Amino acid sequence: MTETSAGEHDPTIEYFPDMSHSVTLDSIGTIPAPSLVNVEDALLVVVRGAPGVARREGLLRHHLAIAVRGLYLAWYEGKCLAYPGRASAYSDRRGRLYQLGIGRQICAIIGALEVAGYVHRQAGWLDQRTGVGRVNRAWASEALAPWFGATYRAGLPWKVPEMAADDQPPFLRAYNDALGAAVIDLGAMTPAAPWLDRIAHRKFIYRRFSDAEQTAGGRFYGGWWQQVPRAVRRWICIDGDETVELDFKAQHPTLLYARKGLALMGDPYAVEGFSRQNCKLAFNACLNAENIVRARQALRQPSEVGAVPVDPRLADVIVERHPAIAEFFFSAAWRWLQRKDSEIASRIIARLLEHGITALAIHDSFIVARKYVANLEAAMGLTMAEMMIAWGAPPVFEINSK
Repeated sequence: MTETSAGEHDPTIEYFPDMSHSVTLDSIGTIPAPSLVNVEDALLVVVRGAPGVARREGLLRHHLAIAVRGLYLAWYEGKCLAYPGRASAYSDRRGRLYQLGIGRQICAIIGALEVAGYVHRQAGWLDQRTGVGRVNRAWASEALAPWFGATYRAGLPWKVPEMAADDQPPFLRAYNDALGAAVIDLGAMTPAAPWLDRIAHRKFIYRRFSDAEQTAGGRFYGGWWQQVPRAVRRWICIDGDETVELDFKAQHPTLLYARKGLALMGDPYAVEGFSRQNCKLAFNACLNAENIVRARQALRQPSEVGAVPVDPRLADVIVERHPAIAEFFFSAAWRWLQRKDSEIASRIIARLLEHGITALAIHDSFIVARKYVANLEAAMGLTMAEMMIAWGAPPVFEINSK
């Protein structure tokens, strides 16, 4: 294993993952991954007939493909694959996994891969008394990592429809051309970051959707700047120029209110007696969970290592705090929200490219050379205003410097 001072790894060799960060099943998507088919075919022989593994070929291949895709993404990003073990996480018809067609068969397949030596696994646990626990985590073993390394060296992780040569939007092709031509490093700090040499080539951007119809997700992934801490990002230079990072304040709450034709007034995460960070966690839990019970459970059982449990009553407080958008809680609103914020990002990037400006996207924030900060602010403002006005909402929002 080779580990750098910044926690990055060389994605062409075996690794031990950062257990505090994970790739989740609902973020992987269900789009086929042609470049991983050979790996899937090889592992199909391994898992077929194992205890608990489905006999139906279609069901088995579907879940094996998701497992391999998740393990690959986790390996590529130096993380682990997090997946729940309880049956209810897969059987709830309003749940994200059920809606994505992901069943508990995943557990059986990963278990079979572990027995065969292709996967390492850390079992989840739950303290029935406190309600605190962790989901299962898995990562590629020294037997599987070389196969992923061969896939990585062959090219992209996989090609989603928007990355196909004929279907890729012109702006995305132009964006990747611009990123490929730009020198993106840490300026004067580069000599102090030898790990950058191992990841500086990761500049090709792709979009990751959560469904084949491309109605959910769609955010940009692939850039090395997305995989470093904010404290490191402030040193990023583009073609030798120092940079600035801007983002939308409370973008998702702003979009939810706009969808109702309303302006968000004040800080949506401000609740007396609770920290802003915990309120934000509770707000997101209410968006992501299937019901209030699951939201409370998510707050009691933080999924990240070292995270402190949050008072589960805060979920009820958040719902009461936002009656105007209460219908969006527990409704899988995350699906279209991520689609909308990725659409906003696409338009901002395209507008800047028209002026020869290369921006580095990190979901709802953007990095540009300091001399172009006014251009970025204008592109962000115009794009967000257009979307809000189209929904009949006043264009009231905030842009922050990070």
